[in-house]
Amino acid sequence: MANPSIGVMLDLDDTLVLSDAIEEFRRNRQWSKCYSEFSRTYLPEGTHSFLHKLREFATCGVVTTAPRPYAERLIAFHSLNLDVLVAYHDVKAHKPFPEPLLLGAEKLGIPTERCIHIGDSESDVVAAVRAGAMSISVCWTGNNSHEAFHYWSDVLRQIEKFRGA
Repeated sequence: MANPSIGVMLDLDDTLVLSDAIEEFRRNRQWSKCYSEFSRTYLPEGTHSFLHKLREFATCGVVTTAPRPYAERLIAFHSLNLDVLVAYHDVKAHKPFPEPLLLGAEKLGIPTERCIHIGDSESDVVAAVRAGAMSISVCWTGNNSHEAFHYWSDVLRQIEKFRGA
């Protein structure tokens, strides 16, 4: 893609990768155990296809509150091809503050008003709004307390509306 029209930043855990099975290890900072259990994580249906279509017109990255080594390994484990990673130690103020998304947009080379953040939590939505980016919420389990999309195809349609396609 020569000249992307938008930037898309995705949250990692429970948005891009369904990682509930290793949540306890992450929460307790048991990184070795976490890494050894990556096979218990999985992608929402259609993730690779979604990213392939998205990359036709957007630069894509991950903005996460997870530490960089964990994020890099999880992204590699699932063979995800992304342009940018903003992780926990890259910023001082974390979501719901806008700093991670502002840094993500800067690294993508796209103004925040031309960026979309896709996440699964209220802090993702708040961070996007505070950064001046569009927010899209996803919920793969159906147990959400806010309006969210449940399929990548619906997310892609929303992104296409945003970019004016």
